[in-house]
Amino acid sequence: ATAPKGLCLSHDGEIAYIGTVGGLSIVDIDAGINTFIPSGGTVYSTDISASGEFGFGVNYTNGALDVFNVWTNEFVTSIPTGPGSVKARMSNDGERVYCSNHDDNSVSAINANTFELIATFDVGQMPRNIHTSPDDSRLYVSNWLSWTMSVIDTETFETITEVPVDYWPQAVWALPNDDYVLVANFGWDLTYDHICVIRVSDWEVIARLQTGAGPEDMQSIGPNGEYLYVSNWGMQCCFHTSWD
Repeated sequence: ATAPKGLCLSHDGEIAYIGTVGGLSIVDIDAGINTFIPSGGTVYSTDISASGEFGFGVNYTNGALDVFNVWTNEFVTSIPTGPGSVKARMSNDGERVYCSNHDDNSVSAINANTFELIATFDVGQMPRNIHTSPDDSRLYVSNWLSWTMSVIDTETFETITEVPVDYWPQAVWALPNDDYVLVANFGWDLTYDHICVIRVSDWEVIARLQTGAGPEDMQSIGPNGEYLYVSNWGMQCCFHTSWD
């Protein structure tokens, strides 16, 4: 499909759900079969329901969360969220989908079972990636223009704190032991970018880890987050470009 964006995998790892211009591509990895479900607009990122029946795609063009039935390959509904919606993230318990609204300085929370909007709440300027704490009590939001990470109480949707980080934070990831949150930044030394390590106990940045240029997404694997994978898309206007 045209200009593939963010993707996620089915729970068994056999199917990829890929956001594209115009809708959602469903790819059977072993069979190499691609099924396209149109919804209109650019689906920028995706996530999958706990049951595996529904795919959620953030529609940047329409400012909405698109819902697809990936068992029947049908478009279900579109839930208005906010201008410039970019990143989707399921809660760990599978009850909610969160959607960051880049052009609205907000995040929307959606009921993953009824597809109803629960709340839209303010965060920092130009929010990008989002991730929940292991117990789902907190939502972490990287704010591209504020150079901060918002910490949100997921019961009240109030801001607990806003942690200063370095330039242009994009990716954010909470480690499974709930001791640290990682935020990836564009352009620290103008050569390679890096990851800020934030200690949860006092919300202090305690270390910086080098990574490639333009870290947009990251994810840890392992029960204690032993391995961290980072996608680096580069930024040709300012920094060294890599395609890792």
